[in-house]
Amino acid sequence: MSQVSPEEAEILLQENRFLKQTILALRNELVNKAQQKDATLQNGLRILEQQNSSLKETIEELRVEL
Repeated sequence: MSQVSPEEAEILLQENRFLKQTILALRNELVNKAQQKDATLQNGLRILEQQNSSLKETIEELRVEL
């Protein structure tokens, strides 16, 4: 294995730190996006459940009228 100069070693260490920070930032962004997607999905499901309940009530009311 070839030897690297102290300057090259420092550059490599800085690059390594930068790449690790980039990976952490991207990972955090993915987690945040997943959480946002889950929240949006849960909200959509809640709205659909409310609509279904409302429609069921309307159907029941109309059946009573008949």
